[in-house]
Amino acid sequence: MSADRTRTYMFTVLLIVLALAGAALAAFSTPKGLGLVNDSVAYINGARGLVEGSGYGRIAGDGTIRPVTHFPPGFSVVLALFGMFGVKAIPAARIANLALFAANIALAGLLARRVTRSGAAGLLAAALFAFSDALLGVHAFVLSEPLFLVLSLAGMLVLARYFDLHIRSPRAPAATLALVAAGDLAGLAYLTRYVGVALLAAAVALLAFSGTWKERLRRVAIFLGSALVWILVWTVRNASLTGSATNRSLAYHAIPAQNIREGLRNLWGFLLPRRIPVYDLLPEALWAVLTGLLLAGLVAALIWGLRRLWRGQTGQAGAWLVGLHLAAYLALIVFSMTFVDASTTFEDRILAPLFADVTILLAWGFAGLARRAGGALRPAVIILALLLVLTFADDARKVALELRVDGQGFASSYWTNSQTMDHTRRLPDVTIYSDRISAVTLLADRQAYALLSPVDPVTREPRPNFEKTQRDIRAALLDGRAVLVVFAIDELEGQQWFRDLTGGVPLVARYPDGAIYGRVQK
Repeated sequence: MSADRTRTYMFTVLLIVLALAGAALAAFSTPKGLGLVNDSVAYINGARGLVEGSGYGRIAGDGTIRPVTHFPPGFSVVLALFGMFGVKAIPAARIANLALFAANIALAGLLARRVTRSGAAGLLAAALFAFSDALLGVHAFVLSEPLFLVLSLAGMLVLARYFDLHIRSPRAPAATLALVAAGDLAGLAYLTRYVGVALLAAAVALLAFSGTWKERLRRVAIFLGSALVWILVWTVRNASLTGSATNRSLAYHAIPAQNIREGLRNLWGFLLPRRIPVYDLLPEALWAVLTGLLLAGLVAALIWGLRRLWRGQTGQAGAWLVGLHLAAYLALIVFSMTFVDASTTFEDRILAPLFADVTILLAWGFAGLARRAGGALRPAVIILALLLVLTFADDARKVALELRVDGQGFASSYWTNSQTMDHTRRLPDVTIYSDRISAVTLLADRQAYALLSPVDPVTREPRPNFEKTQRDIRAALLDGRAVLVVFAIDELEGQQWFRDLTGGVPLVARYPDGAIYGRVQK
């Protein structure tokens, strides 16, 4: 066996080991199943609707099916495929996410290897992904991010492969097929999360920066033609059913300082060890300055890289693609928070694609350092990389133990042992209003209408007709047509609008975790 084949074989074996180790760690972390949050219920109900033949929608409080547009269908379709073989959505999600975690680890390794031309760098990226506490946590919930990461990483890997083929033979059928496949993956990423637009933007920018104008237009047309087929079908479906492409409208709302601070903490928390509270030891302003410098450096590097591509130097195209995707994704979520959805925060699940890109770029940086270092310094670079992996592994171990203690979100013992939820299951056939309709739907198997606050968290604007809606709910509670089930009772009792709503309404029951109002028998 030649040396190259031996290295390839060893890389493949070690990559598989890392992928399986990551999946095993995720399985260890979730013995009681994956965590469940509001968005999880949307994906689960969407899958159930597809399996039952009622379509991709949600069940309203009156039991009717309403089409869903805000959540793209990709993850629900995957869960529905399991449902066709009799596997229910919640256990199917755990099987899927374990497999997706292993796939993401492998894809991170393969992409880093192609970008750096180094098997060691590929294994470094795979190890950082496998032992990232943040990425482990994202895969521990029933959410669409794991599938989105698979499609995004696979799309970038195929695009990097395209550029390798393009250097040898621009018109080769294999190169064209790679471009078509990359477009398909980008389109499917959009059908999993709308921020898949970031991959489209990064790919188009890269495809338009080398070769003659005819070649550029041809490449962009093939890629977009393949991607837009998926996107247009879904957009037309949404517009025809609801008159809106994504159930969102444009309006300016500044990102709160607290959200930015949370983003800084989560970003640096991904890189820094949990064992030593480095972030808390230094002023927050310093971390903000460092983040700004890193972003400025990224922009400068991308401009330099695109200039090289413009001159036909496509050897580092894969690295620039990952950097462009990181920049486009970050710009897109900032735009979304500012103009589309004010309720979005810089939590780990939102930053997960950025973290995945960072693992690739870290591996690329270490590979570059190792090549440029002399014989005496190269061992120091290797030791530094191993120390980084060890700190990631230590953090992942701690998070795995924390996750293992109890279920997460609606799967936790707090919710499964909820006295308020148990009472809700036993309520007569009556309209239910609640501040936790997802929990009521999932755990009590009852449909409910949302009890809405005066201000819409998505737009930060007062809700239209709020007072009339409150009067209607109050009338239904007083004449026995409805009940109000609330869980955040301590928080709500401090709100004047809630006191106005419930004043004089009989209290059916009050428990440590919630209360029920209305005219029904206890």
